[in-house]
Amino acid sequence: MSKKYIITYDIGTTGAKACLFDQNLNVIASDFVSYRTYYPKENLSNQKPTEWWNAVCKSTKRLIDVSKIDNKEIVVIGVAGQYPVIVPIDRNNELLTDDVPVFSDIRAIKQAERLVNGIGSSDGLYKIIGSGRQAMLSVCKAMWIKDNYPGTFKKVHKFVATKDYINMKLTDVLSTDYSDFCASGFMDISKRQFSDEILDVSGIKIDKIPEIRKSHHIIGGVSKKAAGSTGLKEGTPVIAGAADALCACIGSGVIEKGEACMSIGSVNWTSIVAGEPFLNTNYKVSSQLPFPWENAYNPLIDTYAGGLSQEWFKNKIYKTEELIFKELNLNIYDFMNKKVEEINPGSDGLLFLPYLKAEGPPYYNPNMRASFIGLSMYHNREHMLRSVFEGTCLNMKLLLEIFNKNGVTVNDFKEIKVVSGGVTSRNWMQCYSDILNMQLAVVKDPRQATTKGIAIVAGVGAGIWKSFKDATALTGISEIYEPQIKFQEKYRKLFEVYKKCSLKMVEICNDLADFREDKK
Repeated sequence: MSKKYIITYDIGTTGAKACLFDQNLNVIASDFVSYRTYYPKENLSNQKPTEWWNAVCKSTKRLIDVSKIDNKEIVVIGVAGQYPVIVPIDRNNELLTDDVPVFSDIRAIKQAERLVNGIGSSDGLYKIIGSGRQAMLSVCKAMWIKDNYPGTFKKVHKFVATKDYINMKLTDVLSTDYSDFCASGFMDISKRQFSDEILDVSGIKIDKIPEIRKSHHIIGGVSKKAAGSTGLKEGTPVIAGAADALCACIGSGVIEKGEACMSIGSVNWTSIVAGEPFLNTNYKVSSQLPFPWENAYNPLIDTYAGGLSQEWFKNKIYKTEELIFKELNLNIYDFMNKKVEEINPGSDGLLFLPYLKAEGPPYYNPNMRASFIGLSMYHNREHMLRSVFEGTCLNMKLLLEIFNKNGVTVNDFKEIKVVSGGVTSRNWMQCYSDILNMQLAVVKDPRQATTKGIAIVAGVGAGIWKSFKDATALTGISEIYEPQIKFQEKYRKLFEVYKKCSLKMVEICNDLADFREDKK
């Protein structure tokens, strides 16, 4: 039997990951190239699409070189990407700006307010798009470009998502898929089609949106120019692709109702499989991505500063140690994990609210900010570090109540399948299991879940597997974490305190936002 390989890309928060899979879904080789997120002002988070593409080119060449495969054996290519992100492209398929707002950017607050007012209410908007986000939506960012850079807006031929830009660079074809289209805010989620009301209120014409395809549909082949830049074979088929969270879910084998997936990475999120969108306006989810088949959605809730909270704490508090460990070629995170073990569960009464990045659930308030509560002379930086670990877990427990209120009790599930790089932190994993009081099942190749998911989508599109069920049967579990009974009562009490503190912080953060405005 001739060899068949799939090459996939995950254009993520901190860099681009390339991965090579065989037809049995085994990881043959992987590569990662980092790039920066730029923060020029309050509420602004930019990345450069040219850096995404350069990362793809560099990683592809290294991947082919390391694996020693013939590029003719790569039968299909799939790209997943962070969302919602908006990239403006002109009629010549050229970037109109190399500074694009990524998912966490909330510059479009005023545009979001205008959209909400035009629709009639925040609840009215949610019933259409199924997302509690507003300023982060691509439609609002497109409105921001129109308001602030009308000259640029006039030149826009199409607005595309992260993975769509890479697909364009690979194939010269402009397209998108239903998952990214849904995440953008232009879609009536129940109908899986454009919302005329949103298009009318936003002032964004339908012709600025590329053709929408199912995630596994082949949109074209690698161009001669892209082949020269990447080392790929000209003509290699490329699928439409999908948003990264949906791919991670599929890559963990979560495709049936009653299954859940959790990602413990830069952003921490949990998603489930539902037969229809959640439209309860009292309990809004972050996003709801349609699977590439009918009557299946992926409601998701997230903590934007999950692993980013640990990264922030490392950069601010363990900066000297990080420099020393780098010189010694040691991992600073291993050191931090050992330090967490020195502190009692509950951090001796210290709480951390992980709102370092705003406008996430359950409040969807762009004014929310992070805080330590209960800090005393007794506490040291290790107490603070453990509270950062616990704060992200407590916040996820709070968010899971949103699923409960929508009629899906995640604690009734057998387990939650866990993916991403955070699984390497055994203390964090155990902390999650203890606080959620859930069995956590680490999937095989947890760092490759997103690339594995898009490999499954691509493989189905190319006919390597007959169905998604056939492909996900090749996924598996590598480790199980069980909650420790001895800490259940302590964490139950701490969670009740966390809920009270979190709710009270809404008013305080709104007052602080007024102060920041006055200061300007």
